[in-house]
Amino acid sequence: MKINLAVFTAARSDFGILRNLITSIEKDERFNLTLLINSAHSESKFGNTDKEIKEINVKNKVYLKFKYRNSEPEDILNYYAKITLEISNFIKKSRPAAFIIMGDRYEMLAAAFTCLQYQVPIIHLCGGSITLGSLDNIYRDNISKMSDLHLVETILHKNRLKKIGIQKNIFVVGAPALENLHLFKKTSFSEVIKKLNLKIDISKKIIVACFHPETNISKEKNIQNLKNFLKFLRSRNENIILTYPNADSGFNDYIKIIKLYLSNKKNVNIVKNLGIKYYYTVLKESDLLIGNSSSGILESASFNLATINLGNRQKNRIANSNVIYTNFELKRINDAYKKTKNKKYIKYIKEVKNIYYKKNSSLRCLNLIYNFINTK
Repeated sequence: MKINLAVFTAARSDFGILRNLITSIEKDERFNLTLLINSAHSESKFGNTDKEIKEINVKNKVYLKFKYRNSEPEDILNYYAKITLEISNFIKKSRPAAFIIMGDRYEMLAAAFTCLQYQVPIIHLCGGSITLGSLDNIYRDNISKMSDLHLVETILHKNRLKKIGIQKNIFVVGAPALENLHLFKKTSFSEVIKKLNLKIDISKKIIVACFHPETNISKEKNIQNLKNFLKFLRSRNENIILTYPNADSGFNDYIKIIKLYLSNKKNVNIVKNLGIKYYYTVLKESDLLIGNSSSGILESASFNLATINLGNRQKNRIANSNVIYTNFELKRINDAYKKTKNKKYIKYIKEVKNIYYKKNSSLRCLNLIYNFINTK
């Protein structure tokens, strides 16, 4: 008899990591998959990422039905409550054998809390990280403490889980996201430019940029950080591709400021969401990734890409050695940018090996999940 598994995807960030694992579960004869899809995937302001989900041909899908509108703390709490209610309704009806949750967002915490109440075993991916500049740090550790099986990226993440009191069912599987890197090989950069209507001067270098708020500081401080970052981007003459922030508190305000500062710059492309295969194709062609996305920590080393991580959102996260850390002071950003032009640094990053990569990561996960459920 097939094992009923549920996977929850909250937003573009986790779907990029989960994509190959989801397709592997769907094809595996041992499992019957239901994919729960959060409402953010259907929102135009976040790039309608449900289009990517439709590409992977999962038979059983459940769409959460609420809408993301405003972005104040009370709105985040409202979204949390709605996720809890809708996942509760799903569990009461379907009773999955286990529920797969990835990462550290408040949406994932809502899913984990609901599973805990119904005593549905939680399989947690990507626990054991530290991100001091975000409430996600607290969410992640609490999800880990609620979980029954831990599939982590490196031995360092395993050791961190042990430090917070988790001692069993921890397995190192690598990062399933890195199995998606083959997607850029199927897509040409010219196709990306055409599909997304990008303004690219092929004689100039390319900077990929992103900003996500630090959710444990004030909106005012985040706005100041963002403005400093945008001043740096506005001063550059390279091609710039800037993606939207996540659905964190204040996202509407940050989007408005981005448009105000950069909409009239001819060398700047503001993109809601590149999509996984387009994103990887762009990274392959780029000369610098700058901002505070987890992508700079997790994936950029696989492209031997110069990377500047700004601020505290990803602070203390286990990173590859291509990453340069700095704060949001404009002078410090410019100093870090100059370091990426250093010949020794350029030569060094070409040799960097991604510490998050393990061969057959998704298959490792599926075998561990199967064995775990059958021995409960």
